[in-house]
Parts: sequence; structure tokens; C-alpha cells
Amino acid sequence: MATDTLSLNVSLPSGLCKAVEVPKSSKVLDLKLAVQKSIGQHFLRLISADGRLLKLTETLEELGIQDGEHLTALVQPVEVAATDRAFALWCRGSGDLYVASTFFFQKLTAGGVENGEAGWQNVRRWTRSLPHGLLGQRFVILPINEQNIHWWLAVVCHARYAIEPEADGASFPLGKTPRIVCLDSAQEPLLKHRAVAFLRGYLWKEWCERHPSATPEEPDKVNELINLKAIAAEVPKQANGFDCGIFIIEYLLHLLQSKSALAGLGLARHKHWFGQKSVTFRRKRLKWIAQLLQHHAERFEETDVGRLLQEPKLKKSVAQALTEVPDRKEAERFQKAVDALRSGKEVDYTKIRKEVGPEPPEESPKKTPKLKRGAPKAGAKGRATKPKVHHRPA
Repeated sequence: MATDTLSLNVSLPSGLCKAVEVPKSSKVLDLKLAVQKSIGQHFLRLISADGRLLKLTETLEELGIQDGEHLTALVQPVEVAATDRAFALWCRGSGDLYVASTFFFQKLTAGGVENGEAGWQNVRRWTRSLPHGLLGQRFVILPINEQNIHWWLAVVCHARYAIEPEADGASFPLGKTPRIVCLDSAQEPLLKHRAVAFLRGYLWKEWCERHPSATPEEPDKVNELINLKAIAAEVPKQANGFDCGIFIIEYLLHLLQSKSALAGLGLARHKHWFGQKSVTFRRKRLKWIAQLLQHHAERFEETDVGRLLQEPKLKKSVAQALTEVPDRKEAERFQKAVDALRSGKEVDYTKIRKEVGPEPPEESPKKTPKLKRGAPKAGAKGRATKPKVHHRPA
């Protein structure tokens, strides 16, 4: 008797074999989902008995898959990649802010170059999409890694004014002072002379390339660029030896969310921004984001973070995780979401948040009044009771 289902044997290269039943009218995608559920593996590629790679959009009938046929499932390792699309809102210059790649400074100083002018050749194409280059941006944020050991953040503010002042002899308003602000979370940060010199040299070369009539021998312009002073900002410091990377993320998040932080950066104390507790909290949230992206990458077979973040709910969840502040229920909320991901359930982050809810206020323990020695104890109704008298036997 003919049936409307196909019984197929699917095996992994490790030797694990499972029998899977699907309707004859199923597509390869439906079969793949059934196999994933059966063997507990994601991101699979299905291979037919004759070695063909099965396309997800094709039907089993079109491919001629017969009942009892043997298929092979290959597990693809998932490597989530953060491409330019993931940081499109940050890394596209708008005339106000540009966040450079974490590889920019590393490439600028690569190849044994001695200064920023020579290093400009290494990154000359990195900012070609910007109409006026980095000098056209009011603020340029550059993550810098020192000797592959320590991360810190450099923020170039109003660099153009160091070369092209608005009016000869006029002093700059406080917020528009040209400067390179160094945000370093180390308790005893290293000197930044070399890094600052490279940035000055790069900016000078960038200006010369965009102004062909200028020549590197113009002493006035060189002196003005030297006036692009370096400032070591008083920022929150790390309490351990491994959180420098998370600190620069927290610096960046604060600068992007605050309306006034960039304008006054380096011109006042900033130690009040956040503390070590916030950074420890952010580390946990970043771990949660990584697990969330991994889950979606396996589910949709997409490793490009930028494309994954085009999904509105996922984008909103990531944004919330990057902007949340620590609270006493964070650990429970985090664990609830992780457990949901591990169980393979659809995660409703809004529902999780509502279920956890705010933590009730702690009740202060009631103090029991001390009784004076010899005083009568209170009875059940608050009345004094007579002390018991023990009679010795006669």
C-alpha cells in the first residue's frame, strides 16, 4: 500500500545514523529541519547517495529521493562574522562622528613604517567613501591595541581646525578645541607619544592629498598640526588586568548615548561615567549577545552579523543588551534567556523581562526587643505571665 511519507536514513560522518520520516511533497528545507531535530545538530548540508548537494528550495520529488534512501549530513562549523554591515550606523561618516575599524591603527603602523605620513599609504583607501576624509569629521574614534596586550581609545576632536582655523588669530570655543583625547582604563597607562605622533602624521598626509597645492614643507601648517594636543582623559579605571577591551566598549557606548560627552571630552573629569560593576555586567551581556547571534546564525544559516541584525526583534534585543544598566535581577534574566536558547525554544525577550519584573524591596529584619534581666516575659496576648515556680519534693 502506497504511503504519503518517505522514510529516509540520515547519517553523520561520525557514524551516528537516524531514521527520519517526512511527507513526499516536502522540500529539502523541511527534511533538513527534521534531521536537525532528530540528531540535535544545526547548520547542516545534506548529501544524496550519489554525492549531490541538496538545495533547500528543491522538493524531494523533483530530486527523485526514494523511500529508504540513505543520505549524509555534514555539520558546518558556524563562525559568526561582524562585517561592515553590523556597524553601518557607527562607521558611516556623517560629518559628526566616524568610528574606525579596530584594524585601522594596526594597519597604519604595519610594514615597519616610521611615521604616520608613510603609514598613510597602508590605509589610503580606508576612508575614500568619506567626502572630506577623516578631517571632514568632527569626531573620529579609533580603538588602538598596544603590542597585542592592551586596548585603549583615541578620539580625535575637530582636527580640521588645527590645519584650517576658522579665523586667523581667533581663539577656539571651548568645545571646538582641536585635540586628541586618550581614554585608557589602565591604572598606570603607557605613554602615548608614538601613537599620537602617528595620528598627527596621518592627518597631515591626508590633508596634503586632498589639497594638492599644499606641500609638506609648509612650516606653518606643520606647526598648526602640532597644536593638535594630546590629552589624557580622567576616565573610569579597571580593577583587574583583563577588562581593557570591555572598558573601551563601555567608553564608546557612553559617548554614543550621551549628547554632551563628546563636546566636552578631555576638558573635564569623566570618572563618574560608570564603574567596574557596569563593565562586569556588560561582559555578561556581550556573552549573551554572542550566544544569541550564534543561535540565530544556526537557525537561519547566516553568519553575517549585519544581515542577522536586519531582523527587527533581534536588532532590538541586541540594542537593549548594549544599553542596559546593572540591576539586581540581571543574573536571573540572563540565565532565563540562556536556558531558553539551549532548549531550542523561540525566545520572547519582552516576555522574559515581564516575567522577571522588578525585584521587590527588601524588608528590614524586625528587631526583637531585649528583655531586662528578671523582667517577666510577654505571653501570647502580650500580657505578662507569672514566672513558673518549681517545688522541690518534700
